[in-house]
Amino acid sequence: MQKSKQKSKRLERIKIMNFKVARLLPYNKMMDQVKSIDIAKIGNVREDFSYDMDEWEKGEGCYRHLIEFLPRLASFYSNLAKETQNLLWFNDAANTFEVVLGGDGAPFGKQDTACSWLCSFLNRGKHILSSNESFLILGANCHEDSLVVQRYVKFLLNEISHIEKQTFNVDGVDIKFRFSEFPNDLKMLALLAGELPVSA
Repeated sequence: MQKSKQKSKRLERIKIMNFKVARLLPYNKMMDQVKSIDIAKIGNVREDFSYDMDEWEKGEGCYRHLIEFLPRLASFYSNLAKETQNLLWFNDAANTFEVVLGGDGAPFGKQDTACSWLCSFLNRGKHILSSNESFLILGANCHEDSLVVQRYVKFLLNEISHIEKQTFNVDGVDIKFRFSEFPNDLKMLALLAGELPVSA
């Protein structure tokens, strides 16, 4: 009888102010759940853009393939819009998502610098260009004007030209993507234009 009482006490959930506290999820079960999430193909910056560089020049990081990521993001927002009705279509171009891409780098602790590229949609309504609506498509520990980023930008331009020519079927609806804005600082714009920035 004593043992069963002890067991039942252990199985009881902790209460704080009459609210039950959620049970802790063991790490191995949590990782099984995390690994089961399909996040599409993730590329390796070191393997794909640093292949012939000296060891100290190579960048570490990951990037997403836009051709897989954008339809997933459009599906997410389309399903969300069924409930909230807050997608905007510009110039009567229904089912055309206006894509925004931007990159920037900054000093970052021991790794010296970090560079990231973000993606968002202008169709999102009240959260236009909000930090809550931007998604990471590249994260790497390299300078924003390094050879690694230059190679990534070339790869990105190929993806952009390919994506804009295609129509994607997302949840039974044909959608298109148009790349509308590239909100970058002057140094990144100089890089994209093939010019030397003032800081050089």
